[in-house]
Amino acid sequence: MKNGSTAYSDKDDGLHYYKTSNYYEWWYNDVHFDNGYSCVIVYHQACGFLHPRLNLITKEIYTPDGKKILSSSIFRPGDCSASESKCDVKLGENYLKQEGDIYRVFAPGNDMAIDLLFKRVVPGWKPAGTGYLYNNHEQVQGWVVPVPRAEVQGTVKVNGKEMKVKGLGYHDHNWSNVNMYDSLRNWYWGRIHHPEYTLIYYYLYPARRNESNISRLFLARGNKVLMLSDKIELKASDAKVDDITGIPVPRKLSIIAAGKTASIKLEVITRSIFDSNILLQMAPWPVHYWRFKADYLCEIRTGGQVEKLQGQTMSEQVLLR
Repeated sequence: MKNGSTAYSDKDDGLHYYKTSNYYEWWYNDVHFDNGYSCVIVYHQACGFLHPRLNLITKEIYTPDGKKILSSSIFRPGDCSASESKCDVKLGENYLKQEGDIYRVFAPGNDMAIDLLFKRVVPGWKPAGTGYLYNNHEQVQGWVVPVPRAEVQGTVKVNGKEMKVKGLGYHDHNWSNVNMYDSLRNWYWGRIHHPEYTLIYYYLYPARRNESNISRLFLARGNKVLMLSDKIELKASDAKVDDITGIPVPRKLSIIAAGKTASIKLEVITRSIFDSNILLQMAPWPVHYWRFKADYLCEIRTGGQVEKLQGQTMSEQVLLR
């Protein structure tokens, strides 16, 4: 895959069904709004954190002061569908649907309702040209980023109060034929929505310790892809014990990546943990999850020039063992 070619097509965001008991698939969406609120909406065709697998939607809204409001609903399989040709997912009255570069996120409800239009402004990304987080031929973990960055507007209702909102959004898509626990051990993920740049990274540790770690990085400037890397260096440091889980959690990530036309040095420094351990009681195996508010310092080198960026971002860590 050539640098700058994301290899992505609409079909990559369609259904990837496997006839296995451990098959799961979800479509993830989040937005940070200009008014300080943010939200996360996930459409689960088969929820990877439940056994038996269930059709499920989860809606989370975070208030400006950090409070989380959660709503979830389960649906009968006969009330659910998903297209194989593009993103067109329905769970009862809830749906996520693509038309060109526009994605409609619709999730009604009495106390919490979300109705948003995502306008994609950065090309979709199929990491490594394959869309696989992990693939040993028998075990597959898939991941694509159809919308690395979107301009978002619409309405959000929380606690019965409706707000008109606008902000920046993101959408990705995961699927597998096995439990995450069977093939993955730990990962770091994050992204940056700078006014000029969009950056996404992940660093993944397979369950089998004799296998190599897997990493990817995406960098765009404006609406143009600047660099794609299939190998990054990551160092996690400054671990502190999380009060909720009792597990030491690194508070600083140092990342280095280089491509043919650009190179990056990135530091992500945690300011606070605003979600911890939310998946532990859902899954039939241990899942420790953290979502961080963080500061970032980034140095980008292109064509002999250096640009230094700084700001605030979000990142996550998932620990399965």
